[in-house]
Amino acid sequence: MTFGATSCALSVTLANVIMKQPSSNFQMAKTKGKGDEAEESLFRAYYIDGKDFGNHAVLAELGKNIGLTDKDILEALTNDDYAYRVNQDIQEAQNLGIRGVPFFIFNSKYSISGAQPIEVFLKCLEKSFTEWQNINPYSNLKLGNTSENKNKP
Repeated sequence: MTFGATSCALSVTLANVIMKQPSSNFQMAKTKGKGDEAEESLFRAYYIDGKDFGNHAVLAELGKNIGLTDKDILEALTNDDYAYRVNQDIQEAQNLGIRGVPFFIFNSKYSISGAQPIEVFLKCLEKSFTEWQNINPYSNLKLGNTSENKNKP
């Protein structure tokens, strides 16, 4: 399963709809190993707390709350490299046909759009894992409690 740039593209694309500067903060946070914290912080701030992402003080506060330094935050808001990364993620999402969230990609081959029943996810995970396992036969990874192996020892 692939969760690298594609899963980040989803988060960044949604944040970009709001404004590019939070996405730049997110890109900076990823370089510091704080991508997950930044994502949660940005979504909470916007959707739950109603924070104004047009206010740099708000973005600075969010950055500080996850452990970014003043220098990191200033760089995120002013360095064009982060904006470029945001635009790359947006382009990747558009190339994959992503038009909304949630959107999930498995093995760079299968996708699920929107909220779906658990069974849809399970079937997709089983199929993509089986294909991955065929390509990686020496892996010791096994599926857990799934429909295919519930009755296997």
